Amino acid sequence: MKPVSRTLFLECLLATLLGIALLHWYSGGLAGLFSGQLMVASDYPNSAAAHTFYLNDRWRWPLGQNPMFGGGNLYFSDTAPWFSLLAKVLQQTVGITLPFESLLVINQGLLGLFALLLIRQVSDHRPSQWLFVLLISANLITPTRMLGAQHIALAGNWVIVWACALALNSKDSAGKTCALSVLACSMAWLTHAYLGVMASGILALALVMRKQWLAALLSQLVPLALLAAFGVFHAPYQLAQGAAGTGIDLAAFVQSLNWGISGYAYAVNEPWQKDALVYLGTGSLAIGVLALIHYKKMATAAYPSPHINWQSLPPLLAPALLLAIIATAGEVRILGQHLATTPLQEWLAPIYQRFRVAGRFAIPLALVLILLATLLWQSRTAGSKRWWAGALLAAALQLADLWHATPHASHRHPQLQEQARQQQQALQRVLDGQPWSRFVYSELPAELLAEQRLLDGLLAQRGARYISRTLQARQDSAATPALPPPAGSPSLYLLPRADRQSCLHADNTHPHIRLCLR
Repeated sequence: MKPVSRTLFLECLLATLLGIALLHWYSGGLAGLFSGQLMVASDYPNSAAAHTFYLNDRWRWPLGQNPMFGGGNLYFSDTAPWFSLLAKVLQQTVGITLPFESLLVINQGLLGLFALLLIRQVSDHRPSQWLFVLLISANLITPTRMLGAQHIALAGNWVIVWACALALNSKDSAGKTCALSVLACSMAWLTHAYLGVMASGILALALVMRKQWLAALLSQLVPLALLAAFGVFHAPYQLAQGAAGTGIDLAAFVQSLNWGISGYAYAVNEPWQKDALVYLGTGSLAIGVLALIHYKKMATAAYPSPHINWQSLPPLLAPALLLAIIATAGEVRILGQHLATTPLQEWLAPIYQRFRVAGRFAIPLALVLILLATLLWQSRTAGSKRWWAGALLAAALQLADLWHATPHASHRHPQLQEQARQQQQALQRVLDGQPWSRFVYSELPAELLAEQRLLDGLLAQRGARYISRTLQARQDSAATPALPPPAGSPSLYLLPRADRQSCLHADNTHPHIRLCLR
C-alpha cells in the first residue's frame, strides 16, 4: 500500500471510530444498546421486529415481501432494507446474525467517515478537516433521530454526507463518478425515502451542472429499479396526511429544541417543527459567528491559509438550497411567525402527499452551513493560535450539546422504561409455561396500532412467527388477509381493552390493549 493510501485508510478508520466512540458515549454504552435497552414505546420496536421477521422468513419475490409481519413490505417498516437484506444473506448463508442495533453503529460510524471524505474535497488543512469531522459527528441531527424518536433508518444521514462529497468531487473519471453516484443514490433510497429524495436531488443537480449526463440519468433510474425489485411500487399504498403545511422555520438552523445547551431560541407552536431538527450545533454556530466577526479584522495575508477549493462548492450549494426551499412547503416562517404562503404547495403536491414533514429536507443545507463555517474560520485564521482557540471552543460546545441531550434519550425516560417493564410482565403472565402457536392476531383499530409497536418488538424477542397486522408507514396492512390460526395450540390475540371475549389466559395491564390467549 502506498504511503498516501495508507495514511488515508488510517484517517478514514479513525474518523469511523470517532463516530462510534461518540455513539458509545451519548447512548450510555454499546453493550446496553445490544442488550435491549432501546425496547421502549417508539419506532424502534416495530422496526426491529420487522427486521427479525424478515431474517427468519424464507426468500420471496419481490425481495421486500415480509408477509409474516403484518402482511406488508419491509420497505414500509423503516428498517433500512439494504441492511436487512444483507443481514438475511449473512444469516442464511454463513449463519452470522446481524442484530438490528448494528444499524446504529453503522449510521454513526459512517457519518464520521464520509464527513472526512467531504471536507477533503475542499480543504487541505488537516486540523480543519478533523474539526469538521467532529462538528458533524457530534451534531444533534443524527443522535436525536436515533435515540429521541428512535427512527433508526431515518438517522442514516451518512448517505447525505456521501452524496455531498460526491457532488464536490470532480477529479474522478466519468466511469467512477457514475458508479459511485449510482451506488450512493441506491443506498440512500434503500435506507429511507426521505434520504433517497435528498441524496438523489443533490447528485442529480450536481452531475447536470458538471454535464455528466449519463451519471445523472443512471443515478436516478437504477434506484427505481431496485425499489421495484423490493416490491415498493406493488404494495398496497395508503397516502399519508401529507407534508403540505409542515414547512421548516427559516430560523430552525439556530433552534436546538432544548436538545442542545442553547435551549429554545424561540417559541415553537407547531408540533411538526419538533420533528425536523436541523440545528447546526452550538459549536458550529460559535465558529461561524467568530469567523464573521473577524472577517474584516483578520486579513487572509496575515495568516496564509492552506488551499480552499471554493470553486467546487456551487454543485453542492445549489441542490442544498433547492431542497431547503422544498422544505418550506411553500410557507414563509421565521422565529415561529407565519409570514406568507407561496404556490409551491400546489406545484409539488404529488411529492408532499407522500411525506409527513417537509422540514426534514433542509438537512443538506444544515450540513453545508457547518462546512462553510469551518472553511470560513480556516480562511481567516489558519496557521494562528486564534484558529486553535476557536476550534477548541467549537469542539467543546458541540460536545456539550451531546452531553446535554443524553438524558433526554427515549430509552432513558423513566415512564417509558416502566411501560416496557409492565408490558414484558404482561406477556410473561399470559404466555410463560403455556403452549402457544407463536401466531399473533391483532384485532385493534387502526388508531391503536401505534400502541402495539412495543408489543411487536417484545413478541419478536419471544419467538413469534406471525403477526397479522402491524403499524407500517404509508402501507395499509389491513389490505392483506390474515393467515388462519394453526391447529393444535392457542394463539395470542391483541384486542381492544374493552373486549370481553373468553380467553384461556388474559391480561388487561395495557391501558388500551387486552392480551388474550385462546
